[in-house]
Amino acid sequence: ISNRNTINDFSWAFTDIHVENKGVKLTYFMNPEWQVKVGYNEQSFERQRFESSPRLPSDYEIGNSYTSNPYDRSDDWQFKTAFIDFNGEVSFGGIEHNILIGGNALDYYYGQLIERGDAITYTVGQPEPAKPDLNYNTDETLSTTEYDYYGVYFQDLMTFNEQWQVAIGGRFDKQSREGADNESLLPKVGVLYHPAENSTVYVNYSEGFEPQSSETIEDELDQNFGMELDATTSKQIELGAKWEVSERLLVNGALFNIEKTGTLISEQLLNDPLYTKVTTQSGKQTHRGLELAAQGAVSDKWFVMTSMMYLDAEYEKDENFEGNTPVDAPTWSASLWSRYEVTEKLALNAGIFYQGERYADSANTVLKDAYSRVDIGATYRTDIMGKQVDVRLNVENVFDTDYLVGGGINNVTIGDGATARIELKMSL
Repeated sequence: ISNRNTINDFSWAFTDIHVENKGVKLTYFMNPEWQVKVGYNEQSFERQRFESSPRLPSDYEIGNSYTSNPYDRSDDWQFKTAFIDFNGEVSFGGIEHNILIGGNALDYYYGQLIERGDAITYTVGQPEPAKPDLNYNTDETLSTTEYDYYGVYFQDLMTFNEQWQVAIGGRFDKQSREGADNESLLPKVGVLYHPAENSTVYVNYSEGFEPQSSETIEDELDQNFGMELDATTSKQIELGAKWEVSERLLVNGALFNIEKTGTLISEQLLNDPLYTKVTTQSGKQTHRGLELAAQGAVSDKWFVMTSMMYLDAEYEKDENFEGNTPVDAPTWSASLWSRYEVTEKLALNAGIFYQGERYADSANTVLKDAYSRVDIGATYRTDIMGKQVDVRLNVENVFDTDYLVGGGINNVTIGDGATARIELKMSL
């Protein structure tokens, strides 16, 4: 792994992003029992990437040459979304019903232009190669993906008495896309038992259906370019409990089992002369685990929040990776966060975040180390010229710990070193 202060891209590489987002949300209270919410949003996400795209071979050592594959690429995403929700309470048959009826829709567009240059062989210490003459506008084969997607849903939370509640619901989804129409009907059910006023035990079951953003693999540098893609499906069951031990302490925990099929698995190819990666769809993968959390006030000025998760993730049925662990799925993770109010104006906070060992690839050949990161901060409230001003200072990774966040086997994201951020907020 390169030093975190080393940039292997050439200096002429850049990424420009322009995002424009506009929308409106309205809530209308028809009467004390019923309300309706409507919303509409448009988002434009445009990106230009002029990449030098360095690729270090698996046996690379400092002083060796490596190859860069430059390109100029334009990506244009356009999203239009809308929703409407009716929410209300009615009573009949001696049962209280909290009802939600709604629907949402998405109009999706994606367009890509790209021009690729000749490969460049480079050795560190040599003069930097000149910027290649590339312009994505010379690409006359605009690659596009367009589809419409909508869903309607219903949920009824039924209260039978002080101890028992049942939630039932479902969702119908439909995606209209040339050559790849999809639709699904997904159930959802949950049972809640309140053994006491301050505690709840629950169990719920739900299913998921998520079409892929395109009907085939569209990256020409993918070994499976053009392969048809199925939707991702999932089933989840969860058993949990919440207990308000006192006015100062709330604890909760949950056991869960999630089954997913059709998840995209993208593996980097280290020494392939034609392709940079290969993408497949997983068979059945399972995620079983336990979550525990607690939050409460140690005193009037001292607040603490903590959580822990144990995760057993596995490709249960898969042609290539059966028995392996999915990427970036640590067995253990945990956090502890605390806030102390020194005065009415000054508060201090600190937290420690732990992430266990994780595999960088689905073949489980590279293991990323576990790490613990410590953050600290402070908030201060004052008045300036009659205006309330909040000053917030946060220092992330205060001990400058080296750790890896994400990435695969030939590129990784290195966690930021000690980083300070200050924010000022004024109430007008």
